[in-house]
Amino acid sequence: MKILALVLALAIPFTAAAPTLHDLGTLRESLNCTGLPSIPKFFDPTTFSWGGKDYLTVNTGNDLSVWNIENPKVPVVKAQSHFYIPNQGDSNYDLTTYSICDDCRWGIATFKLGNVLFDLGTGTTPQFAAKKWYKSGNPSGSFTFTFGGKQYLVGHKLPNDCGADATLYRINGINDIQKIGCVDVPTALPTSPRNGIKVEGVGGTFLYLSFSNTQTYIFKVRQSGDGVTLDYTGQKLLCGTFPGGTGLSVDRHANIAVTASFGKGLLVYDISNPAMPVVKSQVQGYVTVAAVKYPFVWAARAGDNNAIKTVNISNPARPRPLDQGFWDPSHPWNNHSQDCEWPNGAVFSPDASTLYLARHAVIQMVGVW
Repeated sequence: MKILALVLALAIPFTAAAPTLHDLGTLRESLNCTGLPSIPKFFDPTTFSWGGKDYLTVNTGNDLSVWNIENPKVPVVKAQSHFYIPNQGDSNYDLTTYSICDDCRWGIATFKLGNVLFDLGTGTTPQFAAKKWYKSGNPSGSFTFTFGGKQYLVGHKLPNDCGADATLYRINGINDIQKIGCVDVPTALPTSPRNGIKVEGVGGTFLYLSFSNTQTYIFKVRQSGDGVTLDYTGQKLLCGTFPGGTGLSVDRHANIAVTASFGKGLLVYDISNPAMPVVKSQVQGYVTVAAVKYPFVWAARAGDNNAIKTVNISNPARPRPLDQGFWDPSHPWNNHSQDCEWPNGAVFSPDASTLYLARHAVIQMVGVW
């Protein structure tokens, strides 16, 4: 009998326990639900690298906060902007989108009353130093990236721009952005940029640029003289643009992209060839914001606590729900004594162990293991 039991045990394959979600508390909380410029609310988390270390950035409504996340479960605050850009009329939260690229000196923040180009310095940690406010009315968004050792900017309503369409600049300094040309977007009507993601891979460097018409167009970056040209590849994705183009998320190391695409739900793509994304699967549901770090995906409809999804995409062709019961509103971690706690975007830590969720009134941390 012992021999038979041993044989049966060896015949049964070992199955690892399915990952689950764990409440890690809040990173930061608002004072209350009152909408005032002096009371932060939280939007659009992103991550970037600086000097070989990982950082988290969160839009606090009118400014940016930065944490070191080398230990993802214990972020350490490192920088806080003080842009002092006036609010438009009686609005309270006017920072609509921003872009910080890996090891880039300059970042860009778009407000309702213009764009702010800011200097993160050249030190061992990023710090908000000089800034330049390029005043205008309601710019749609912007995106910054590097290529060939130089930094570039795709923007809207900046000096000497291309009108309603996107304009490509080289950043030479806070007060010196040099127009390179216009970004040719293949639409009959003018459309303006929201944000973007740079993807390196087969065939070179590509930009996935989100625009105000809810389309993401794929461009190849090509050296042209002492600047660059963006060549449209003929490929585009459909995704939500609220807030700031964060209906698109990419894991560049796993060659996976996801889009939160309104009526089409959550789409999972293989981007092994960045110029030619291939849809691997679809998860139904009305979602507008998404985050991916293989093998996990988070998606939600901005402003709706009843539309949060978490998915395991270990097999991108067969997504599986990931501990969906975690989001039941009866759990205390889904109600931090606030009546204004809803999803405004999220991002995973680079090791996929922690999800940073902007929930308007709080920044919530969720462990995944």
